[in-house]
Amino acid sequence: MVGPLLKESAEVSTRMANFQLVSSLPSGFEAPCYRCRQPVDFLKAAFCDCVTRERTLLCPSCGGCACEAPIKARNEFWVSGPPALWERRREEQSSGVERLQSLDPETIPRPLALIADDDPIVLAVAGRSLRAMGFTTLLTSDPEEALELANTMLPDLLLTDALMPRLDGRQLSLRLKSSPRTRHIKIILMSALYRGAVQRSEAFRQFRVDEFLAKPVKPGVLREAVDRLMPDLARTRQHSDDVRAAS
Repeated sequence: MVGPLLKESAEVSTRMANFQLVSSLPSGFEAPCYRCRQPVDFLKAAFCDCVTRERTLLCPSCGGCACEAPIKARNEFWVSGPPALWERRREEQSSGVERLQSLDPETIPRPLALIADDDPIVLAVAGRSLRAMGFTTLLTSDPEEALELANTMLPDLLLTDALMPRLDGRQLSLRLKSSPRTRHIKIILMSALYRGAVQRSEAFRQFRVDEFLAKPVKPGVLREAVDRLMPDLARTRQHSDDVRAAS
């Protein structure tokens, strides 16, 4: 029993050391800002105004947040947090979709991309790639939630996996293309399974997608697909070097 206990204790100590925890008192929770590294009491910090289902907390020193931080870094932050901080997170998660649906679509920075995939790594990589192209991004792992958000926020682009629980990504595309309100949305369908010529033809003809990409999707291939679908964006916005290098 001693070995496993010592190992668990060492892992917890390592996580806390990596996050550079400053203090964890009942009245607050201080940790370094993801951007400027200044200590912040995150129990008192406000949430950012990013267009995302689960916002992160603002640093009063630099005004930055951790919405673009790696998933690992954000997970380490929450692992180190006290129960009061987790309660703030639960409240944010429970009101996230309702808050997004209350936004006026005209006030959201454009172009806006909605990404729907039940793989968190795909969400993170695709989100980073599209932000590098100049998009505001909104990520969800729930296709039914994606349908609701598409109808209320009217994104310019939807990037969706073909196979997801409850609502197939292809059916999601068909519903949006069948509605006058959302038929303008450019839809890119991704699939690791439906890769053959027959499936590709079906996606365009029957489900009315605008582009079809086989997984895994490289950032450069995604950029080229976006350029084909949105040439005005390709002409007016500079793509970051890291996206081009990933081609």
